[in-house]
Amino acid sequence: MVTQVLVLGYHHPLEIAKRYGTLDAVSGGRLVLGPGAGSLREEFDLLGAPRPRNGRSGTRSAR
Repeated sequence: MVTQVLVLGYHHPLEIAKRYGTLDAVSGGRLVLGPGAGSLREEFDLLGAPRPRNGRSGTRSAR
């Protein structure tokens, strides 16, 4: 199973861990997840999500 890029700033880290951890378990470890920081200000504004000023937010979420 493969997802496209998952923009980390759009989702709470625990929500990502639970959702994709479960999907990985159900798929027998075949999940490939592509995390990304996002770049479109309009999308962050539309979702009411804080927009990272640099790549630190994505790095911090991926740890």
